[in-house]
Amino acid sequence: MTSPTGRLTELQGLSGAPGIALGRAYHIDRPHIRVPHHKIEASGVEHELQRLNSSLALSRHQLTEAKAKLDLEEHAQILDAHLSLFKDPELIGRFRRRIEELLVNSEWAVTQVIAEVTSIFDHVEDPYLRERRRDFEYVERRLLHNLMGVKQQSLEDITEPVILVAHDLSPADLAHINRDSILGIVTDVGGATSHTAILARAMELPTAIGLERVTEYVKTGDLIILDGFEGKVFLNPSLELIADYETRRQYHEQFEEGLRQIRDLPTQTSDGHAVVLAANIELPSELDTVLSNGLTQIGLFRTEFLFLFSSHTPTEEEQFEVYRNVVQRLGDGGVTTIRTIDLGGDKVDFAEEYFQQEANPAMGLRAIRLCLAYPDIFRVQLRAILRASAFGKVRIMFPMISGLEEMRIAKRIVAEVADELRTDGIAFDENIQTGIMIETPAAAAVADLLAPEADFFSIGTNDLIQYTLAVDRGNEHVNYLFHPLHPAVLRAVRRVVECGHEQGIPVAVCGEMAGEPAFVKVLLGLGVDELSMSPNRALRIKRLIARFSREEARQLAQEALKLPTVAQINDLILSHMHTHYREDFELDDADGYN
Repeated sequence: MTSPTGRLTELQGLSGAPGIALGRAYHIDRPHIRVPHHKIEASGVEHELQRLNSSLALSRHQLTEAKAKLDLEEHAQILDAHLSLFKDPELIGRFRRRIEELLVNSEWAVTQVIAEVTSIFDHVEDPYLRERRRDFEYVERRLLHNLMGVKQQSLEDITEPVILVAHDLSPADLAHINRDSILGIVTDVGGATSHTAILARAMELPTAIGLERVTEYVKTGDLIILDGFEGKVFLNPSLELIADYETRRQYHEQFEEGLRQIRDLPTQTSDGHAVVLAANIELPSELDTVLSNGLTQIGLFRTEFLFLFSSHTPTEEEQFEVYRNVVQRLGDGGVTTIRTIDLGGDKVDFAEEYFQQEANPAMGLRAIRLCLAYPDIFRVQLRAILRASAFGKVRIMFPMISGLEEMRIAKRIVAEVADELRTDGIAFDENIQTGIMIETPAAAAVADLLAPEADFFSIGTNDLIQYTLAVDRGNEHVNYLFHPLHPAVLRAVRRVVECGHEQGIPVAVCGEMAGEPAFVKVLLGLGVDELSMSPNRALRIKRLIARFSREEARQLAQEALKLPTVAQINDLILSHMHTHYREDFELDDADGYN
């Protein structure tokens, strides 16, 4: 948006962390590094290797210091992931081989190797996995700075209240800030599932990311408004806009205080029907947010991060330690649903050779298919999960199941692993539950056949919508067709719920729909038992659920199911929700989801 003078006044990006901040900008200027490229003599190889080793050692030291500054150990696990890359023998070996074989300087070797590694992320659909590219870029930047002796702008000395504006910030950058002086964060790049965004949410710092060119327009001292709910930044705002956002900020603070008051209350509709609220997490570091929002259940624990920061497949012990720590932190009464790895062959070293032959990896050897193709890897993860179940309530969830055969094979392997543990005298939960994610149209169609074999269903609406409608949500040419309220989607959810309930098993939704206020009432009206979402959405959803009865939700769902088009269903649901629950959308309008 531009002013009458043509000056840009508003930039639109993505929400990184909710909240509103008004204040002066502090522009973190980190010019692009021009990487030197030159040939070296064979006699100079040893010197270049020494430079590389010194840079790696200094980088590890810097990250270890940054990790020590983080308040909580769980937050520090994000930096542990970066530290693991600086210690990865395969990655370091590739740097060394590039220097030795091509006789090039260390800076160029690092840049070329990181470019090769990150290129495999270009065609990844999953936003969480796609954001892991940025972690390798942080490694590259730190190594280059240390190799070239470039000092980074310090954030520790900022003592005045400011909004940080940068092209990008790493988790290590956030570890160095004075929390009392930082009002919010604005960046050119990044996604909601980046480690920086995850850490910003844990630190409760309003954040807008992916604004592309904000650093071109904002300089230190500029007055700006940061809307972390909608991912917007207003430059040099008018007095009227400042007053409007100051009112919104105060309203938000009051709203959040009201949410804190209901944190420990049961989640139920106005007529007393209980609903389970659970959290989706990608990293153990998010447990702080889970617990602070009064949640005791994890409906989806993604385990992919264990496989993304090392050249080797994580060992049973490495996985067990992570799972056990999460289970123990949830405490008595907690439930942790651990999803077995949902990766394609492009992300795991043991399947790299196969992946290179795949034309369409999104529909190829991934998720449960990958696990069944490499049962030894699958068994290691299952052993770790089963062992962790001795320390608290754990459930195992298989992703991307498309038929009964896959499920039976997966369950058989679980049973075989359990027998091995018994033989070895290793404790585990003998009654551990196994369930599946319903995220393919095939699974929804045969839900009646799958239900007798499952202890629970969890509907992954992100993929279910995408595959049902044959729409790539990330494709700008067709993403307008991605409709959560499409009649086919609602009918698929209803069928899965009915099939699950006929067998007496609970049905959850763990896709983005579960955490969107606009869709909560219709989902519960379709009979969904559990909603699993980003933990910082939970209290808002709990408040909304308490404002309508189960019968009212059922009536709304029935009305929606009678309508033949997306437009009609959208009009019904969104108009209904905005009319009756307007205050729940004041700062968080869900219309943009469609």
